[in-house]
Amino acid sequence: LTDTELAAEAQFRLGGVRRAQGDLEGAVDAFVRLSILYAHPEWVARGLFEAAACYQELRQAAKAARFLAELEQRFPESEWATKAKTAGGKQEGGR
Repeated sequence: LTDTELAAEAQFRLGGVRRAQGDLEGAVDAFVRLSILYAHPEWVARGLFEAAACYQELRQAAKAARFLAELEQRFPESEWATKAKTAGGKQEGGR
């Protein structure tokens, strides 16, 4: 892997393909790798958000909440952090 923006986008898209194929655990793996291996804020923030969404679909609310919290902490000014706050509120309200 390289730390180019194109490589980060490719890693994100890999997660999206896996999710579309119904492989939620594989999608989470791709999105988490993105947050660990790449430094591009936009793609990493999106990956954290999508990892949380996959965990919500897998009915693993605690893991989803952890990724949303990480997103809000690392990228508080991003549009994805704003969406995370909304998603977190829906999650809390759904309990």
